[in-house]
Amino acid sequence: KDNVSRRYGIVTAGHCITGLDLQIGNKVYSRSKTIGTVSSYIDGASSPYGAGVDAAFIRTLRSNTSTDDVNYFTSYFDIVGETSDYTIGRIRCFTGAISGTKCSPITCQNQEYNQGGKYYNRLFTVDADPIQGDSGSPVYEVVGQTDTVMVTGVLGTRMSGPACMNGWDGGASRWEDVKNYLNLSLIITR
Repeated sequence: KDNVSRRYGIVTAGHCITGLDLQIGNKVYSRSKTIGTVSSYIDGASSPYGAGVDAAFIRTLRSNTSTDDVNYFTSYFDIVGETSDYTIGRIRCFTGAISGTKCSPITCQNQEYNQGGKYYNRLFTVDADPIQGDSGSPVYEVVGQTDTVMVTGVLGTRMSGPACMNGWDGGASRWEDVKNYLNLSLIITR
């Protein structure tokens, strides 16, 4: 939920907004149906010292368009909170629009990434390799056998290079950076 307007919405990757040349106030569509408008976004920083977050908030037209669930393989799991545990080896999942659900260990912390003059920082990576079109997926921890999850971040990019990675990994902005920069609250019940 946007802490200023108190409106509900959904979070995606900021580069999804800039890649479509959208601006704040522009309508956002799912196929041909309007789902909301761009309320705020950030697509990296212009220097390595800025807020290198890759996230956007889309204010939905109806509160029921945004849900507090994630699609975990063939089931919907309730989001029950957030976690800032980025311990190497902890299992995190994402459900990309193209590749579906993938779960794997966290491989790196505090990574930096530079592309096209944009800087992304404080990223964490998971061993699962996302496919173009998966960006914007929530990254989450499944909580035991409870059919619930805790949000950890927002998937942004494919990364490789550092020794902590196993080839291509998924890079994600930390949830606390996303919510702080975009001034959001995670809503788990309405």
